[in-house]
Amino acid sequence: MCELALYADAGDAVINEYVRARKAGLHESDILAAMTAKIIAVGPSNVSLHCADPSRLNVIDIAPSSIHDPGAIAAAIAQAKAAGRLSRFFTPGNHDPAFHIEVPQP
Repeated sequence: MCELALYADAGDAVINEYVRARKAGLHESDILAAMTAKIIAVGPSNVSLHCADPSRLNVIDIAPSSIHDPGAIAAAIAQAKAAGRLSRFFTPGNHDPAFHIEVPQP
């Protein structure tokens, strides 16, 4: 499962919970409840920085298909990182399928 390559152990635990619940034939709402319980158990920010405290860090993923000029956005992101406005970013083909941007908050 390629999703397991995107996350660390905590995220993998949530993905594995989905697989377990789906194989058990649970209803979609029960699968979501099981996944939510696993996220809470392992700690939301351990699963994904998208679940971090937004007063400290904002994280966004942008689908490459929504970008007219991917090279221009990659250059703008790199420039923002160099200026200290971003803490980290990943681009498609560089550890993430999306443009992943992490913005620390003042």
